[in-house]
Amino acid sequence: NPGQPSNSFYAGAEQSWRRLDVPVSKGAVKNQEEQLSRGYLYWMASDRMVYGIDVHYEKITRDLLFSVDKAPSYIETLRVPVSAAYYHPSGFFSKLSATPVNQNIRKLGQENLITQQMVMRNGSEIFWTLDAQFGYRFPKRLGIFSFGIKNLLDKQFNYQDFYYQTGVNNPVSPQYQPGRFFYGQVTLSFN
Repeated sequence: NPGQPSNSFYAGAEQSWRRLDVPVSKGAVKNQEEQLSRGYLYWMASDRMVYGIDVHYEKITRDLLFSVDKAPSYIETLRVPVSAAYYHPSGFFSKLSATPVNQNIRKLGQENLITQQMVMRNGSEIFWTLDAQFGYRFPKRLGIFSFGIKNLLDKQFNYQDFYYQTGVNNPVSPQYQPGRFFYGQVTLSFN
C-alpha cells in the first residue's frame, strides 16, 4: 500500500582525526590538527516520507608562524541539519532542510583579512539556513536531475569555509553562503 507506515530507523556515526605538518617555506612547517565527528538518525515514516537529523562537528587548530599569517588559527563549527523528504514512486522527490550553524574563529591578529569570498574574522557566528530541493530519479536508476535553493530565506551571515587552506579564494561550492543561492545538478549512472 502506498504511504504505508514504517518503523524503519537508520543511524550511524563516524569520527576522524589527523595531525599534519604543513610545509610553508624551505625547512619551515606548520602543525595542524583536524577533527571531524558526525552522527545521524533517519526515520522512514512510510515508503514515501523520510525524516532525518544529522550532527556535524568540525575543529581545526593550526600554528601561525608569521605575523603576516592572517588565516584563522582555530575554527570550530557545529551544524545540525533537520530534514523532511518525500519520494514519489514515479521518481519525483522533494526535500526541505533547516540547519542551525554555530561557528567560532580565532586568529593571531585582530584585523580582518578581506578575500574575494568574505571577511575572515575573529569571534562567533550563529545562524540558521532553510534549504529546498526538488528532483527526478530517472527510470532504472540511470541518474538524477535536481535543482534547489540554498538559504531560501536570504539570510546574511559570516561563515568561514575551510577553502582558505588551499589558497583558493573562490570555492566552487561553499557549504553555506550568505544570500539566496539557486543550483541545478545532473548525475548520470553508466552500467
